Amino acid sequence: MRFQRYNWFAVLRWKLYKLSMLLTLGRIGGWGLYLKVVYRICDSFEEVVRSHVESIRLLSAAYIEHFAYGNDYGGRLRPEAVLPRRYAYWLKDVAVSPASGAMWICGERVLIESLGTNMEFWDLGGMVDVMRKPRRASVSGPVVPLPSLSYYHWLLIALPQLLIAQREAKGKVKVLLSRAPAGYVTSALGFLGFAEESLIRSDEPLRVDETVLVARNSDAGVVFREDLAVLRAAILPRLSPLPRKRTRRIYVSRRLERNRAIQNEDEVERLAERYGFDVCYFERMAFGEQMQAVAEASVIMGVHGAGLSNIVCGKPGLRVIEILNPDWFNACFSQIALQLGFDYKSLLLTRTPQGRLEAPVAEIESCLASL
Repeated sequence: MRFQRYNWFAVLRWKLYKLSMLLTLGRIGGWGLYLKVVYRICDSFEEVVRSHVESIRLLSAAYIEHFAYGNDYGGRLRPEAVLPRRYAYWLKDVAVSPASGAMWICGERVLIESLGTNMEFWDLGGMVDVMRKPRRASVSGPVVPLPSLSYYHWLLIALPQLLIAQREAKGKVKVLLSRAPAGYVTSALGFLGFAEESLIRSDEPLRVDETVLVARNSDAGVVFREDLAVLRAAILPRLSPLPRKRTRRIYVSRRLERNRAIQNEDEVERLAERYGFDVCYFERMAFGEQMQAVAEASVIMGVHGAGLSNIVCGKPGLRVIEILNPDWFNACFSQIALQLGFDYKSLLLTRTPQGRLEAPVAEIESCLASL
């Protein structure tokens, strides 16, 4: 009976979601149509949108990314993903949100490529943004948003969008932030050399004369190769010189996380330290310190969570050990590890009789002993 009630709720939610897409997004919305956005609309000469597009540049052709998983995963992780054609758009007279990164033509169309999918339109607060009247901003040069998304989405989606837009505009971009951005946002911008005068702070959407929209992938769990390369090119040269032989081992602790902390975190930390690991709390470290630690590491281990996003700055030969939730498999970090040529291994959390998640200490010790 409980399952049946849940099933009806899921059906109702899905029908409301489809209806809302049609009502709020017009003809560019609707299931199966969200990839047919700016460039398709321009090809069809829909004047209301085409008049806001200054130019379009193809960034990459569609391709298939293959992930070389071993036989240990029993089909639980997909071996390939399709990444679509990707464009950069020079747009004029559009509204831009500092909170979600959404872009839209006032009173007409939401540009889904600014968010990735229609679902993100809701999850990232885009619907709330569009209902607000944007304030006209008199700013010279393109204005590009950098929203304070969750760390994974910010580092691997929003930040590459900004860096590619900066490259396309030959460095002449203004960065739109909320008035109180996440600490890692301001820390990263300082580390990357963005001057204070290049930042615009606002808690409301702005209507800007010019922006550069770098399309997001519709699947947030798969990262464009170019985005990984752009991040590494921007970050690695700014780090301190790395030791010739990297022997540092890092355990990314989730002790400070309220939602995803595991029951026996203390035991795992002690075990990791016994095998020479530094226990890191990335939440307490500056952006540059996090990247420096990862670049110096030969092994990184952690429970699935945002802190593992930092493997993007790992050096060749890095070994990644991810401890996954047994109830669902999120392949994002395994895919990044394999895209960058790292050695990847996963272990599974277990459940106590009370339903709490805990790490398999004996299995972890066996894995660490074999390093």
